[in-house]
Amino acid sequence: MAALLSACEAVGSIPPPGSEAFQRGYIDGCWSGWGLAAKPGFEALFYRNESRFTSDEEYHRGWVQGEIECFNEQMNFPTMGAAK
Repeated sequence: MAALLSACEAVGSIPPPGSEAFQRGYIDGCWSGWGLAAKPGFEALFYRNESRFTSDEEYHRGWVQGEIECFNEQMNFPTMGAAK
């Protein structure tokens, strides 16, 4: 669990409370949502553990919630890229 939280803190999103499977799904979905919204550093990122997504209801629920919330966060409050 500590590893999940430190991974999230590194990118700025803490998953809501839930099982390990839900939180892992949330993180994966969040990174994918940021990728869809072209957050700097995540532009080409899409990650989903397909076997877990289809067989683990908690992972699936977390992934969907994370993708939606992080996509919306980036679209509503865009992260600025580094100046060139």
